[in-house]
Amino acid sequence: MKVWKITGDSQIKLEDLGPSQVVENCVKVKVLSASLSMSDKIAYEGKFDPKLYPIVPGRCGAGIVSETDPSVKSFKRGNRVYLSSKVACNECFFCKTGRRSECAHLQTYGKDIDGVLSDFAIVPVETMYHLPDRVSDIEAVFIEHVAIAINTINTLKVERGDHFAIVGASALGLILAQVALYYQAVPVVIDNREDRLEMARELGIYYTINSAKEDVEKRVSSLTGGKKATRLAYTLDSSALSYDKVLSIVSNYGKAGFVGSDVELGKIRLDVQEMVEKSITLYGINQTTDNITSAINMLASKDVKVANFITEIPFTAVPEYLTKLKNGEDFIQLVVKGK
Repeated sequence: MKVWKITGDSQIKLEDLGPSQVVENCVKVKVLSASLSMSDKIAYEGKFDPKLYPIVPGRCGAGIVSETDPSVKSFKRGNRVYLSSKVACNECFFCKTGRRSECAHLQTYGKDIDGVLSDFAIVPVETMYHLPDRVSDIEAVFIEHVAIAINTINTLKVERGDHFAIVGASALGLILAQVALYYQAVPVVIDNREDRLEMARELGIYYTINSAKEDVEKRVSSLTGGKKATRLAYTLDSSALSYDKVLSIVSNYGKAGFVGSDVELGKIRLDVQEMVEKSITLYGINQTTDNITSAINMLASKDVKVANFITEIPFTAVPEYLTKLKNGEDFIQLVVKGK
């Protein structure tokens, strides 16, 4: 089994671990695609806890089952599968009461434990989902994005006709805007990159705001007849609007969510006075597990389109592109093709 291992700041190596055997309740998968995410960039910058190195990157991916443990009945050799990013402990109170998505010790591939950026991966059966033919190996990398978008809609209780401000036209932001349209809300995408806003418009997002050229608060007020956005999602991989201006575009009694996790959260600063005076409810949103099946269905039915977000790279180019990410080059989503 050949795996990429990040060993420290700007250090990565390809390691051959030799033959690998499945263990109880696990499946061996030939990896056909894997993501290179923000957490992989952060790991490559040497910003992880030193105790985590070396670590295999790759938050999620897709592949074909090549071998199963005899205890596994729900998958068989040849099945196409999605490898989700979250691994529950199966030991805590929440796991034992059927609430694995609320696991007290939930771990993420490529961030807390070794990821799936390898030619083969041994993964627990509960992290796997069957993939329909209408979702390609490459598209499968976006299942987590769609799942967290659905969770955002549900958490913020976004309703038909709500003006829903989405800060950041990243992959997550653009997918969230499409999911909002599906639920008949009115997404308003805010970013400081005109090319990303043009992409939003091509996806049918009517309202876009360039925060580098426009007064965002005034524009949102104008679009909403003065009441401002009743719902807001700030995608945490965005730099489109400073944190201290976020709540200024939310209406009284509005709901706002900070969506994602792969950032340095200690940098976030908010105006608590404005939050209290306007009775704004805040949420942190990063859970995906409960919505994976719905996300797969949305991709299969083409309610969410991701083809224009993808930069495919070969397995051998991982060090090159991690260096590009570290040096500030911008990609919506890097997808590594299987070896």
